[in-house]
Amino acid sequence: MPLGPSGGPPASMARMIRVLLVDDDALVRAGLSMMLDGAAGITVVAEAADGQEAITATDAHAPPTSS
Repeated sequence: MPLGPSGGPPASMARMIRVLLVDDDALVRAGLSMMLDGAAGITVVAEAADGQEAITATDAHAPPTSS
């Protein structure tokens, strides 16, 4: 397998890390979202303010399972 510039897999083979942010403070969520979205290989797919919102967002953004 060919390696990318950093010695890891090439960008075309790299997997994106999908993140669901959960915090009751909107300012904290916004700051974390900005930092994580700016990082290579990470994308924030949803944000939630409490546990119930987190469950709903997890259901809505969960990757499909293979059977």
